[in-house]
Amino acid sequence: MAKQEVKNEVVKKMAPPPPAVYEHRNSVVHAEDIVVPKLLLAQGLSVSVSEGKAKMGDITNSLTGVVIGGPAKDVAFIPITIKKYWKRFENVNGKNQYRGVEAFTRENASRPLKEELPSQMNPQQKSQWEFNLTLDVFGFTEDDVNDPIALPTAISFTRTSYKAGQQVNTLLASVEAAKLPYYTYMMSVSCAKKQNDKGIFYTFDVKPKMDGAKMAKTPTEYYGKIEQWSKILNDNSRNVVIDDSDEESSAASASVDESKF
Repeated sequence: MAKQEVKNEVVKKMAPPPPAVYEHRNSVVHAEDIVVPKLLLAQGLSVSVSEGKAKMGDITNSLTGVVIGGPAKDVAFIPITIKKYWKRFENVNGKNQYRGVEAFTRENASRPLKEELPSQMNPQQKSQWEFNLTLDVFGFTEDDVNDPIALPTAISFTRTSYKAGQQVNTLLASVEAAKLPYYTYMMSVSCAKKQNDKGIFYTFDVKPKMDGAKMAKTPTEYYGKIEQWSKILNDNSRNVVIDDSDEESSAASASVDESKF
């Protein structure tokens, strides 16, 4: 009888933990634990173009490399939240080196886009710094929102796609004025061919997605997934890690002009 009791005690100790333990584990996934892909706009010097995986003007997913849009195909996008900040660059030996980001505030909203400041490497010396205002829009492509395990996507509007960021701001401001969440309406993301003294390049272009003569509403059956991710992204969105692949670099890329979002 004693042996049977010992055997039962061993079985109890070896039994797997109850489901509640696993549920608790899933509940502690925070925004800073995920890497969010972003939409890339292929340029002449992009790796995907040189490898023959994309053409100039193609819109691709940075993590999968899949072409999802381009000059002849718009991407339907559902915005969830936005993040606005400055990208910092220091000119070292004639080349701009990335020096991280700085939060956008009322105090620095009118800052010069180029300024002579102490060098990061040697604060006793001054160097030329450049600041690019950037707007990141987090949301879902219409294809991904149908996939229960697909991650949200980010679109970064900066430098040559700066004006598209203004278009996004205008669209989202009109939705916010109606006291509706950003994801109530859908955007249509495409690209435009441009040319300057450095060559041909493409920029993002954003317009409201239309349903006849009206702006297209996001189908309510998508709200469940969108609202779950909205809570995660808005919990502390500045800790969300955006995939650092960057194929916007091109000989034709230019800094933003003096206008502001």
